[in-house]
Amino acid sequence: MEIQVRGGASLRGQVRPPGDKSISHRALILSALAEGESQIFGLSDGEDVGRTASALSAMGAAISLPDELGSPEAEVRVVGGKLSEPSKPLYLGNSGTSMRLLAGVCAAHQMDVILDGDESLRSRPMQRIVEPLSLMGAKVASASEVDASESDLSASQAISVPSKAAPPLAIKGGNLSGIDYTLPVASAQVKGAILLAGLRANGETIVREFLPSRIHTEEMLAKCGADIAVTYGGEFHQTTKLRPSQIQPHIWRIPADPSQSAFWIVAALCAPASEIVVENVYIGPGREGFIDVLLRMGAKMEFEQKISASISEGFSDAPSRSIPPPGIPPSGIPSIRAQTSSLIATDIGPKEVPRLIDEIPVLAVAAAYAQGITRFHGVGELRTKESDRVASICTLLRSLGGQIEAEGDTLTIQGTGGLQHGQVDAAGDHRIAMSAAVSAMAMPAGSEVSISGWEAVATSYPRFLEDAAVLGVRAQGTTAQWTT
Repeated sequence: MEIQVRGGASLRGQVRPPGDKSISHRALILSALAEGESQIFGLSDGEDVGRTASALSAMGAAISLPDELGSPEAEVRVVGGKLSEPSKPLYLGNSGTSMRLLAGVCAAHQMDVILDGDESLRSRPMQRIVEPLSLMGAKVASASEVDASESDLSASQAISVPSKAAPPLAIKGGNLSGIDYTLPVASAQVKGAILLAGLRANGETIVREFLPSRIHTEEMLAKCGADIAVTYGGEFHQTTKLRPSQIQPHIWRIPADPSQSAFWIVAALCAPASEIVVENVYIGPGREGFIDVLLRMGAKMEFEQKISASISEGFSDAPSRSIPPPGIPPSGIPSIRAQTSSLIATDIGPKEVPRLIDEIPVLAVAAAYAQGITRFHGVGELRTKESDRVASICTLLRSLGGQIEAEGDTLTIQGTGGLQHGQVDAAGDHRIAMSAAVSAMAMPAGSEVSISGWEAVATSYPRFLEDAAVLGVRAQGTTAQWTT
């Protein structure tokens, strides 16, 4: 699908992005593992989260979805506690989060499972979960090429390709032992896979991190009554210890996704005469990095603490990963007011990257609209996303007249105060597509950006264009039209 987004609008109004995608995956998984009924409010309506729901349903979880999924009031009911081997391979589309987290779940159960995905997911690295899960005692390997929608290939037929470990993955689970594992790369998904496997392992499971990553799995396991402890400092940034646990049902209330919120915030900062409110945004530990960067760049933002509770309640005594700038609660669900700002360049160091990895595409757009040279250091992990995002970000900005260079794991952007109209191929990457739309929003009247591959946005934010219309953005696609 190709759409056109027009410049010249001043963004006004308020918007509530979808429920946090990372939290949504975990809420579904933990609800499926808990014995009894859990409730989830505000579940993301993106396709990635839908893949996790479908896979858990295929393993025996009873998941009741409302007709209008996506609003904060929409209630999802999950009856779990009795997962069993699915009758066919589990197809996870483009969702790397689904594959990595569910690999940990499957490894912990006596089941023979194939996890597969689309062409993009099949190209993403899985050795980082194969290694720790294998050390715990699971048999995890790359399977021979199969069509997950038709094949009945079992894990016993898997072909091990340790150096590649690419999907489809074949897993024989059960009889695990806890391990003491140091993450070689900061990854909340890998950490989550190990901890989910550790719930049913013999003995203690320990995960050590040199650099910070999102702590949703730890927060949410604690909420469910798991025997888990997190300490900070010393040789490692964080050490997490988990003992075998039977988690309990819970009522989850999922705040808005900060990664999706970042698109609207950057659009309002860059577009002329704009002022918007993004409602109920989760900016707890590990998710606030893009806020830090934008404030350094001179962004005009205000934070209103509308809701005092957050999913991090219960971990509130843990030290924050960074000292929040004035006015930002260290953990919570504020609404964020953003208005047109004169942005200046900044440097983003490698230690910051894990806290803003998903926001780098739209932060690159902000850098193009800023004055001066912005550098992102240590962004090699971007090469393993839905696309090679280092290459995709370069293509995006160059297609619109931006000046950007990639050297090793560093991106250098020469800000010129704006971009030009043009055409962008999203290359199947939802964040590149939405970043291209933000680029257009800040352009002057008469400008237009054509974006091909827009269908990828359904992965995380199906109603992006509807929300854009609420804020006054003009866009036109092949199936519908939105105007001011």
